[in-house]
Amino acid sequence: FPVTIIQHYLREMAARHPEIRVIRPPNAVGLYENHNFCVEHAQGAFLSFFQDHDLHDREFLRRGRQFLEVHPQVGFVGAGWRLIDEEGRILGFRSRRRDRCLEGVEFIDQTLRQGRSPVAMAGALIRRKALGPIRLGGALGFGDFLMWFRMAEQWQAGILGKVAWSWRQSSDAGSRVPILKMVEDYQTNMDSYL
Repeated sequence: FPVTIIQHYLREMAARHPEIRVIRPPNAVGLYENHNFCVEHAQGAFLSFFQDHDLHDREFLRRGRQFLEVHPQVGFVGAGWRLIDEEGRILGFRSRRRDRCLEGVEFIDQTLRQGRSPVAMAGALIRRKALGPIRLGGALGFGDFLMWFRMAEQWQAGILGKVAWSWRQSSDAGSRVPILKMVEDYQTNMDSYL
């Protein structure tokens, strides 16, 4: 959707629902800077990021919040996802068989060994208290790994077994980068963490 349509929709929603605030950084910023700006202005006990090209099931936030309330030792919870194309056709998916909690060190070890995280930024609910002063940073690809790892040093990670959102892969998506750039970003961020 064009930005003006999204802005109009958000303003309408905020006018009808006083708990919704529409905020924008004063200047154009990159992805992580935008996320961090939003974190600084967030007021709730839980945080989640919604990208305008992704789709979330209606139950996503409710299930994530329930999980975090039942498991107070969990700092963040991620849901499985479908990878879809621009027309909404399913290209693949990633999910787990059941809901579960992972000890922080187990989450970090599993993510490092597999080279991929069971939690993706657009499909996660974060306990504000667990995030504390931690913010996104590093090379653009896999920068969320650094945030997850830092939280997992003190908190458990949660996994929702059910697929709860769709990651739309479009031709102009910032996440579509050559494989060598992905490898470079992964190496840069993992070296930074380790």
